[in-house]
Amino acid sequence: MPMTRAHDDSAVRAHIHQAATLRRRRPAAGEVAELDTLLRRDLQQLLPAVQAQVERLWHGSLHWYLDQAALDLIAEHTRHRLTGEPLHDIAHVAQLARDCQRLLDWPSSRSR
Repeated sequence: MPMTRAHDDSAVRAHIHQAATLRRRRPAAGEVAELDTLLRRDLQQLLPAVQAQVERLWHGSLHWYLDQAALDLIAEHTRHRLTGEPLHDIAHVAQLARDCQRLLDWPSSRSR
């Protein structure tokens, strides 16, 4: 059963695709910062549904710890900011895109 989402997965996927192309070309001025903002917004929209799923797991179980650690790492990535260094910023936006993809792919039900 797929998760009910209050956002547009196709828009999130478009942002992920756009982030994937940044390393193959020279981004336009402001493009990396704009994409950073969009991906952060996407993460804010995706996280609550996944967090709710993790909360339903048995607290203290291996799966709960692993899932919680993954969510904590994603939260840590969102605390980092752009530095103005082109390669760092592109790598950071790429990480946010991977985090979005991970949340989109998060299993809606687990046989645990």
